[in-house]
Amino acid sequence: MRLRLLLHLGCALMCTLTTAKAHEVQLGVNTELGFQTNVLKTVIDPQPDGIFVLTPIITFAQPEEDLSYNIEYRPRFTAYMDTSGIDGLDHLLRGNGSYQFNAQDSVFFRTNFIRTRQIRNESTIDASGQPITVASANGTTQQFFLEGTWQHSFGPRTFGTASLTYDRW
Repeated sequence: MRLRLLLHLGCALMCTLTTAKAHEVQLGVNTELGFQTNVLKTVIDPQPDGIFVLTPIITFAQPEEDLSYNIEYRPRFTAYMDTSGIDGLDHLLRGNGSYQFNAQDSVFFRTNFIRTRQIRNESTIDASGQPITVASANGTTQQFFLEGTWQHSFGPRTFGTASLTYDRW
């Protein structure tokens, strides 16, 4: 069971670098305050705890031009109120975009970079015979994904694509 209160605050800025092309910068902050009944997800010695999450968001975009893109970065800081050793920072960077060379040829890209901490725990029995759990956030999972696609239009209803994808965990 997880209870979560979500508060979202944000603002948007738009700046024009030239008269023909608008680039957008958006800044925002998400915050969460929650409660988990078993933060370490253990069968032995479940530990309830409160959680505070702070996620700033920055987005760069150019939505409607020959070159269009949307790039977003979200670092996420998680703090636990009682459990020590597992507070930390996770990262998410993602983007997509396209460039249209002419009426027939376009190139598209899509990318993700994710780095998250893995909460690890060890359950043991102490000297008095009671189960205890020792937690740490020393494990991480990381993914990098990149995809590039070229599209050629042969006619109004016919097109061909070629794509290359790289995905590494």
